Amino acid sequence: MGKGSRTHSFDVAIIPTNSSIHGYYTQKEQNQVSVRGSHAQHTIGEAFQMTRQSLPRVSIGTARLCLRPTSATDAGRAFEIQSDWNVTRMLGNATYPPDKRAIGEWFSSHEREWADGTAYRFAIEQAGRMIGIVDVDGIDGRLGSLGYWLERSAWGKAYAFEAAQALIGFVFQDAGLSRLESGHASDNAASGRVLTKLGFEQVGSRELFSHSRRESIVQRCYVLEKEARNIGLKADTGD
Repeated sequence: MGKGSRTHSFDVAIIPTNSSIHGYYTQKEQNQVSVRGSHAQHTIGEAFQMTRQSLPRVSIGTARLCLRPTSATDAGRAFEIQSDWNVTRMLGNATYPPDKRAIGEWFSSHEREWADGTAYRFAIEQAGRMIGIVDVDGIDGRLGSLGYWLERSAWGKAYAFEAAQALIGFVFQDAGLSRLESGHASDNAASGRVLTKLGFEQVGSRELFSHSRRESIVQRCYVLEKEARNIGLKADTGD
């Protein structure tokens, strides 16, 4: 599947814009309400951006895994994993054979992305060995995109679910995101099961170009809302 604690919360008051509400205001008052609403949304967006820019680069532990922020030194191991056609064919942006220089440049940008609050990328380690990557990138406002890939020997052990679940908790609770998108190639049913188990809902499909396959493929598209996930977690715990 392809293509990253303190809790910060913000309460937002939403003013309806239907005609029945507008009936209580003069046109001047309506304009003032609109300006105040736009200013509030802008201020909130700035607050979330400042929150993300202040997040320390921390590791996340799970029952079986350690997720640690990636570094430039991970490029060699990533090159090894992506040298397996069965892994890379499922990645939309990776090339095959893998380009060692491009992979190195990509990993060298990760620390800057974290500092900017635009992506959080983690190496997945099991028993001290890097077995893959899980990340949330393309962050814009409170929206991000979840991705993950693991070496073939790690498939079928629920590591992808365990790593992604931990990262989702991080970006929703600490980074202030409220919505995640994701997707998988139509012939990657296993990734679809992982996303469904995580609480994602399929919202459609689209055609995109796979650089590894060098052809257009169909991608299944998914969305996870923070509010819906919280409801699901409460249902699971009986709260």
